[in-house]
Amino acid sequence: MEVEKPTPSRVTGQYELVAVLTHKGRSSDAGHYVGWVREEEQQQKDAAASASNAAKRSKKGDDGAPGWVKFDDDTVSAVTSDEVLRLHGGGDWHMGYLFLYRAKLG
Repeated sequence: MEVEKPTPSRVTGQYELVAVLTHKGRSSDAGHYVGWVREEEQQQKDAAASASNAAKRSKKGDDGAPGWVKFDDDTVSAVTSDEVLRLHGGGDWHMGYLFLYRAKLG
C-alpha cells in the first residue's frame, strides 16, 4: 500500500477515524481489550467483486459507510459502522480507550 504524503495545498484540517482500541471490564486491572479497524475502500471493492468473499469480509452499515473488522483475540469478524458508534462504554460494555485518526486530503 502506497501512503500519500500530505502537502500544504492538500491538507483539509479534517480527519477520519480508522481504528479503535476498546476495553471491556469494570477496572483497568481486569478486563479484555479488542481492536476495531476500518476497512480500506480497495478491500471493500475487492470483496464486492467476489460474491463468496463479500459476505465474509465486507459488512456495510445502513448508511453505506465502509465496514469495520473486529479483532477479538483469535476471532476476527466483520462489523458495521453502527456497531462501532456504540462503543461509548458503560458497565460491562466496551469503552473506547485509544482512537486512531488519519488526515483527509483534499
